[in-house]
Amino acid sequence: GPAEDHIRPARALLADLIKKHAFRPEEIAVLAFDPDSIRAFLAPPTPRALALTETLQPGAICCTTIRRFKGLEAKAIVLLDATPARLQAPGGTLEFYVASSRAMHELHVFLAATDDEIEDFMLWACHQHDRHLKKDRNGLEKLFNARIKS
Repeated sequence: GPAEDHIRPARALLADLIKKHAFRPEEIAVLAFDPDSIRAFLAPPTPRALALTETLQPGAICCTTIRRFKGLEAKAIVLLDATPARLQAPGGTLEFYVASSRAMHELHVFLAATDDEIEDFMLWACHQHDRHLKKDRNGLEKLFNARIKS
């Protein structure tokens, strides 16, 4: 599924956030719409250098669902399993808002989508929000105020 394709690059991003951007592990959260995405992300083998946990703990990166993280915040949020279909589903936009608004400094979104799917999503989103943005990955980054990774 979409999240499985993003496990290795997401783990590399986490290492980069800690090494190059000086975030402490507890300042980072990995979120997902689907609990199965979190289970896949936490499944062995996990890099020894990354302490991953499903709860907030000092020295560890919290990995959980968007719903469970509601009301909490982190300096950096990594969203694992975004898809245009998930974002357009009933409640999907609100759930994405909850995930994105948890990020105090950086939001990184792993999006499983083709260029055509992004264009279709942007047409829908711009119509929904009366926004005029490019119908591509750059427009999506502006709409979400996030770094989009595929």
